[in-house]
Amino acid sequence: MDETILNTYVGDFELQPGFSIRITINNGQLSGQATGQSAFPLKPLSATEFKVEGVDAKIEFVPNGGDKIKLIKLHQGGQIIDAPRIKEFDKTAVNLSDFSGSFYSEELSTTYDFVVVEDKLIAKHNRLSDFALQPVKKDMFSSQAWFFGQIEFIRDSNNVITGCKVSSGRVRNLYFKR
Repeated sequence: MDETILNTYVGDFELQPGFSIRITINNGQLSGQATGQSAFPLKPLSATEFKVEGVDAKIEFVPNGGDKIKLIKLHQGGQIIDAPRIKEFDKTAVNLSDFSGSFYSEELSTTYDFVVVEDKLIAKHNRLSDFALQPVKKDMFSSQAWFFGQIEFIRDSNNVITGCKVSSGRVRNLYFKR
């Protein structure tokens, strides 16, 4: 396929708040990566439709007159989900120290400590290996840890972080208080 066309497909597309698919290109091969998941290759079915390797799903790029694609459609499980392009997020503008501290979940009776190490926000737990949190948009992070896929930090009226909500798989909005 023409790499000029493929370059119009590259970007981040939001399936739902805090959950997006990042489309990238490497050596003429498109791949995707959903928030908190591993990257997956995209195999062309046509100029605008690509099979998601390893899953019964496909991604359709909705043409935009030669400009960057503004919308993709995820076809999976008999459903079609629209995912509009989201603006690029400047990760360098995030002050990671704002998010450091201890966060306690009453439901799990456990605490995670978020610390900044070498310009990365790291989650620490006394029974688990450390893992990094990557900023994806304002007050929203993702991780490669299967049990900590998406983290949304909550601020009070004074703009101070008071807690966070963690979602991953079937778990949604598990609350941790700072």
